[in-house]
Amino acid sequence: MIGTGTPATWTPPGFESGRGLARGHLLGAQLGGSGSDPRNIVALYQSMNNSPMKRVENAVRRAVESCQIVNYTVIPNYFGTGSLPVTSVSITALGTKGFALDETIPNEP
Repeated sequence: MIGTGTPATWTPPGFESGRGLARGHLLGAQLGGSGSDPRNIVALYQSMNNSPMKRVENAVRRAVESCQIVNYTVIPNYFGTGSLPVTSVSITALGTKGFALDETIPNEP
């Protein structure tokens, strides 16, 4: 699936142009994530989408490219009901050759 993802085209709840938000993939495009599947796109601040999320996705990609099978789980976290955009994203990735990642990234401007 590496390299088969698509750019985000779906507009998620909580996304407002001009607030520094991006249409963020939960399963990154570089990992094969769809940009048109509403289950995969959330509103993320650009600073989170471009740096911490990219760092995690790059690490997972390296593990896959080193022939590991990686079990990858992403959970968008919300504070209370109706909280948009997400407050953080929790990512867990476990590879068959020792790769392990467990991180919660706050969604902050």
